[in-house]
Amino acid sequence: MSQLNLGKDAAEETETEAEEQSLIDVKGVFYGSYAASQEGYENMYLVFDYVNDLENRTLPSSNEGVTMTVNGTNTYNAKMPEYSDNERFEKYTGYEYLIGYGDLLGGADPVRMFVHYEFNPNDLKTGETITFTLGDQTVEYPVADVQEISVMDELLKVEDDYENAQMRAAFKWRVDESV
Repeated sequence: MSQLNLGKDAAEETETEAEEQSLIDVKGVFYGSYAASQEGYENMYLVFDYVNDLENRTLPSSNEGVTMTVNGTNTYNAKMPEYSDNERFEKYTGYEYLIGYGDLLGGADPVRMFVHYEFNPNDLKTGETITFTLGDQTVEYPVADVQEISVMDELLKVEDDYENAQMRAAFKWRVDESV
């Protein structure tokens, strides 16, 4: 005779549903010390696909609620998209900046996005986990998996064909500059 343990099965189902409901598919987290606007700070970039469900969603229009917390202690707000490097990267790569994107229609194809933060790099030395809060979505990422970059173009490393993606972005930039 078998016994039913509804409590355990229900808890497992709830945990599985929560995992399935995450709309953020992280492609990579990167940091670099170039061109940070604050002395002693470095740039951190989260690159992800926003995988929408069937609900229409309004994504954040300001950096309030778009945060990065390292090791549960130090929290940083995202930079606004008007930061010049962010605007250029968005324009030439086709990646969207989360803040200010607007409405994401239910059932839409995933949208490749990025968010930029400036942070104290000493936090990475002691931290094990980075928690990204993107409006109503939260995702954790291990500090050990963060990749160092020397130029912002290296965010394109998340693409299957990094060199081709980089060439396409450079070509668009050159065409714009020549007009």
